Amino acid sequence: VTINYLTTGSPGLAMAARETIEGAFNPAKTLKSVDKVYQLLKKQGTVGSYTITYGNGKQYHGKGPLKRMEESAKSKGKDNGGADKADFKEASSNREAFKDEANRIKAAGGVGQKGKGNNLNKINSPGKKYNEQDGTGVTTGASTSTSSSRAQQKQESRWL
Repeated sequence: VTINYLTTGSPGLAMAARETIEGAFNPAKTLKSVDKVYQLLKKQGTVGSYTITYGNGKQYHGKGPLKRMEESAKSKGKDNGGADKADFKEASSNREAFKDEANRIKAAGGVGQKGKGNNLNKINSPGKKYNEQDGTGVTTGASTSTSSSRAQQKQESRWL
């Protein structure tokens, strides 16, 4: 019940009953389940970045603990066919989590696509500026000319 509730928000009583019966005959499986609960509880407050992929193929990228990822999955899932899968990556600090979020957004094609592409993010992450300050981040291909790079920066700055 605990594992199901932590991962889905639902108690899943039928699944819990089956696991209890299986656990009585397989103590190693019970220990594995206890470890899984421990790992999930440990991560609940951990900051990181995440990507949620929905049933309609669209993605949303965010920053925060697992609870925030779950909230995003539920709130955006209503209009996008429900959450199909989610990827969470721990970060060493809030700044690093923001940078990872910005990298996820950039790798998915950026923000403000208004129906073009798969990205649901409407604004960029503060991590974009952190990446610029630190000289880090995802690259998306060959270098562009100075004028097109300035135009792109100007366009992106409107989304921040």
